[in-house]
Amino acid sequence: MTTWQRIGNYEYEVSISGYTGWYRCIGGKLADGRWPAWNKQGERRYV
Repeated sequence: MTTWQRIGNYEYEVSISGYTGWYRCIGGKLADGRWPAWNKQGERRYV
């Protein structure tokens, strides 16, 4: 299970073991309900 922690204009995904490496922009939710998140390698997923 993970949660999102807000820091500035971004939210960072955190699990029990710590930061997962994924972040998303506050207010970045798309009209179709998807919310893109990125990691340090530039990969993208929708949460």
